[in-house]
Order: sequence, then structure tokens, then C-alpha cells
Amino acid sequence: TTKNFTDSVGRTDTNDYYRFTLNQNSDFKLSLSGLTENADVRLLNSSGRTITSSRKSGNSSEAINRQLDAGNYFIQVLSRTRGNTDYNLGVSATPPAPDLAGNSRTTARLINVGSTTTNFTDSVGRTDTNDYYRFTLNKNSDFKLSLSGLTENADVWLLNSSGRTIASSRKSGNSSEE
Repeated sequence: TTKNFTDSVGRTDTNDYYRFTLNQNSDFKLSLSGLTENADVRLLNSSGRTITSSRKSGNSSEAINRQLDAGNYFIQVLSRTRGNTDYNLGVSATPPAPDLAGNSRTTARLINVGSTTTNFTDSVGRTDTNDYYRFTLNKNSDFKLSLSGLTENADVWLLNSSGRTIASSRKSGNSSEE
């Protein structure tokens, strides 16, 4: 669930810091809203180095969405003007959905491929970079594969049993692959 915090930054109180710990890899979401003056937000690692930031101009709301590994982190809210501004900080960290495919050829998920389309749903990203599926065909077949519903860039390769690439689709952006 989202945890909400209300405070202010400005001329005399230029920075606010929040510390949190993640016990497992998580999808992290942060929103900074309710601004009347310009304020920015940074996500920092345990050493205080910036991982990412949101720095919109004016009193626009700020947001950070990112996959994070287990560990200790800081959030820094900082004033960018001489005026004071109240803010609402909302943060949540949700464990990613369970990995439904193997992460290597040897741990590949065994699937059945038939004459009708079968759909599988999973995700890849910074903490789960590869998903593998394996199947066996008993005769020559017309094989069709599509990878759709992408929110970020992902590519797909069809490999033979030795791991050599037979075909691939590597479109840019979040375009569907086939």
C-alpha cells in the first residue's frame, strides 16, 4: 500500500530526507504532489549517491517508478526556489509478480505448442533480464510467436536445442515482436 507523508521545504528548510529498507526486489513508486513552488525529488542509494531523480519545472508533480534490489535507500525532497512549498509524498514498493519462466536454457519453462495459440504472461526488466521457454515439435511445423503488451523495449529469440539463434525480433521501443 502507498505510504503518504506531508511536509514542506523552502528557504530555511531546503531538504527533507526519508530512509527506507527493502527486504526483497520490488517495483518502487514515488509521487511528489501538492506543490505551490518548485521542488524536486531524488532517489539515493545507501551511500547517498543519486540513482535517479525527477526535476520538473514549476510546481509540477514529480514521479519516480523503478525496479529496486533489496537494500537501504534514501529519498531527498529539495526546494528549488526561495519560496516555501508544502508537499505530499507518496511511496510504495511492491514485490514483482513471480517469475513464471526459467532464467536460463537449463531452467527453461516447459510449454506445449499446438495448433491453437497459447498465451503466457510474465515480465523482464532490470532484476529479471531473461526468460526462457522450451518446447518440442514432433514434425515440421509452421511456427508463429508474438511478444506483445510491452511497456518497455524487449526482444525475442528463437533458439535451437544447441542454443543457436534460428530467428529473432529486435524492434525498438515497446513495439510488439514477432
